[in-house]
Formats: sequence, structure tokens, C-alpha cells
Amino acid sequence: MSKLTVLHLRDGMKTDITEIVSQVAWQGSGDQLSRRLDITTVNSLSISPGDWLVLQDEAGELFRGIVFTTFRTTEDTITPYAFDPLIYLDKSKDDYKFERTTDKKVIETLCSRFNIPVGSIEGSKTIKKLLLREKGLAEIIKELDTEYNLFLREGKLYREKKGKQVLQWVLDGNLIIKATAKESIEEMKNSVKVIEGGKITVIKDDTLIKKYGLLQEVIEAEPGQGVTTAKDMLKELGRVFKEMDIECIGFNECITGTYVEIEEKKTGLTGLFEITSDTHNYEGAVHRMTLTLKEVS
Repeated sequence: MSKLTVLHLRDGMKTDITEIVSQVAWQGSGDQLSRRLDITTVNSLSISPGDWLVLQDEAGELFRGIVFTTFRTTEDTITPYAFDPLIYLDKSKDDYKFERTTDKKVIETLCSRFNIPVGSIEGSKTIKKLLLREKGLAEIIKELDTEYNLFLREGKLYREKKGKQVLQWVLDGNLIIKATAKESIEEMKNSVKVIEGGKITVIKDDTLIKKYGLLQEVIEAEPGQGVTTAKDMLKELGRVFKEMDIECIGFNECITGTYVEIEEKKTGLTGLFEITSDTHNYEGAVHRMTLTLKEVS
């Protein structure tokens, strides 16, 4: 396991508390933008909501975030947990109206509003009109383009194309401690009905329909755009969905949004998977991680 360092920041003062930290848990999920850090340390340490925690390994900074909650026990321990600054987008709503702009500009505007520095934002598409009122800001940002991952690196927001972060090694039976595999057609769509004004077109996969029955979606689109959208949808949803939950030896590079090769002979699932949630637990010299993964179509 890489050597970890835990720093406590308050009022411009930085203190290395690594030696009095007994447990560390670092986690993220596709359900929200922000990542979370939990530590367990001695009760005598003065740490409060509003302080900052930093987690580092030998390669650099893994996490930097603000303490939101602390728990103190009669066993002389305190367990604070912190979120990185993207928590402000996860927990906030606002009233914005964007017209004739780009999704990149939308992200930059919202980050500026919540004092989140921006690194680089890959990709850019035109936004004709976007009204932010009912949905959370993080949900809006993620929906701007689902082909990209959003994450913080050393305090700055980055957006990168999915598949760019592919780990160059394989999680196999030598590293996996426990695995559960799931195969399901609950999310399958094998037919898409396209409504373009008064015209109706059906894009379908007869082989899947014959084997699994008709599972149809209906979309409305501008004339000339629907068929392409339907074909893309059928390509993404016209399949058996494969997911895995695994517990294995930990690697700090395995975080939500990253792609990793899996070879698990007992469950029979192998191939390229996207990490959709991750929890890393560190105690002493032991680093284990629990991952939820979905097969990349």
C-alpha cells in the first residue's frame, strides 16, 4: 500500500495528523459529483465542521475537502467526515437562465458562483436554452453531456471523455477477495419509436425482440434528428446489462468513472468495466477497496 499522509487545516495552519489516525475511508459514487473522506482519530484532537482535511499518497494529493460532520465517542475517538468542494453543487439549487451558450460556459459560470476553480473542460456543445430552477446544480451539470466524467484534481474541476482513464492492468482472481455478478435485461430497450412531427419511425432489433420480448421506448425529436438518436439509444440499451460488486486489494487509481479490465473466472464475467462507485478502506498497512462496476457497451 502507498504511504498515506493526512493533513488537518484550520485558519491557515497545516498539521500532519497521520500518526494519530487509525482508520481512513475514501469514497465516491456516480450518484453525486463530490467525494468523501472519513477518518478516525483521537478525541483530544480539536477538529470541527469548517476545518479542512487533505489526503495524500506518494504520488500526490488524493483528496482535499471541508469537514461537514464530526462524531465523538466514549471510546476516546473522533470520526469527522469531509466532502470536496463539489459538495456545494451537489447540495445547491439556483435560478439561472442560459441562452445561446455552450455547456462549457454553463459549467464555468456555476463553478465561479460557488468559488470552485476550473482546470480544463473537454468538449463543448451548443446550448440553445437552459433553465435551472427545480433540479440540483450537480444533476444539471452531469446531464449536460453524459459522455464525460467530472472530477476534482488538486482542488480544480476537470471534465474528461469517458474511457480516457483506463487502468493499464487487470483485476483478476489474484487480487479479488470476493465478487458478486449480476446480469439483467430490466434496463434493456430493443425497439425505439421515433415521433418527428406527423411521421413515426420504429428502429428495432428483431433478434433481441424474439429472444427477450418487446421492450420499447418512445422519443420525440426534431425532423431529421430522431433516427440517429434512436440508433444510438438502441446501441446503448439493446443488450444484457452486466454489473459486478467486488472486494479486492486496494489501488488508489480505482475511483468512480475509471475503466478497468476484469477477469473473474468463478462468476464468469470478464471484460472492460466502468467503476460506478468505490470505497477505499485503509487500516494500518492494509488497503482494501469495494467497487461497483458496470460493463462498458
